[in-house]
Amino acid sequence: MRIIQTRPGAPASLARRPAGPSTQLTLPPAAAAEARETAARARSANTWKAYESDWRVFARWCGSGAFVGAVGNWCPLSTLPASPSTVVQYLMALGKRHKASTVVRHLSSISVRHRALKQSNPAEDAQVREILRGIQRHKREQGESARQAKPLDRELMLRVLSFIAPDTNMGRRDAALLLCGYAAALREDSLVSLDLEDLRVKAKHIDLVLRREKTSQTGQPRSVPIVPAPPESPVCPIRALKSWVAGAGLKSGPLFRRMTRGDRVTSDRLGPEAVAAIVRARVRAAGIADPGAYSGHSLRSGHITEALRGGASPHETMRVTGHRRIDTLLRYSREADPVRGTSAQAIWGKKS
Repeated sequence: MRIIQTRPGAPASLARRPAGPSTQLTLPPAAAAEARETAARARSANTWKAYESDWRVFARWCGSGAFVGAVGNWCPLSTLPASPSTVVQYLMALGKRHKASTVVRHLSSISVRHRALKQSNPAEDAQVREILRGIQRHKREQGESARQAKPLDRELMLRVLSFIAPDTNMGRRDAALLLCGYAAALREDSLVSLDLEDLRVKAKHIDLVLRREKTSQTGQPRSVPIVPAPPESPVCPIRALKSWVAGAGLKSGPLFRRMTRGDRVTSDRLGPEAVAAIVRARVRAAGIADPGAYSGHSLRSGHITEALRGGASPHETMRVTGHRRIDTLLRYSREADPVRGTSAQAIWGKKS
């Protein structure tokens, strides 16, 4: 029996095609089912969805055909197994209009599909890997970098919040959302996936139980603490959360909800895209320049920027953000202050 991921969350179409002569492990039905379930848990449901989406794009591209053979006949290309030359052409086509990181992700999706169905994996071909490295280097030489959302640091956050009316449901919701995302360094999808039941009130802080995170492959919840702001602070994430929950009369279910034009709270959960819209609208209302440069990620990057600027160590910050790689975290510090954390000033007897 073939060991192929078929649980909910893993692409069901992985099991649709025969894999040819089998040298695969044969297990009793119960053991095979358990093995499929265990293998599928190796990646999160969101990762499986991304792989499935990328595979559909690749399949459509192959179906559109290409000139092959000495006379240049136009015909569709095989997707499974895909030849290294097909994958090379596909990566080059992607590289013309997408970032290097997108090209890498698509190759990973092709690789996972071939490995799952025990096909010869074109992603392991030396020429394919060389082409990928060439695309990555070319993008770097072109100065490619994703336009990073500007961080909403403490100063900007205070300015934004000063323009929010605290006596309306929408005002209370937006203040709580902004402060919660900033205080816990949350991504948009983690922020809007919070339920009221995910708030664990402690003696001196509130724990947020995050059940959905972009980088979680195990699916295990993670707790992030939110601590009260100093007494002299005009705003506090815990006060804002309590004000929103009490004012909206929330008892259970989604923490952050859609509103009607009449300022009525609905039962519908906000979507991740709504976070960016709220951030930009509130930044614009505060008169901050270039509101389009801010997004939902500005809350997370604002926390990281302010934490590192305030003396928190990278590892202390990573305990909140959930980053697994320190170089990813330090990118935020370099963007906010290219000199800080380097020896550039130390050689002149100054601390950076």
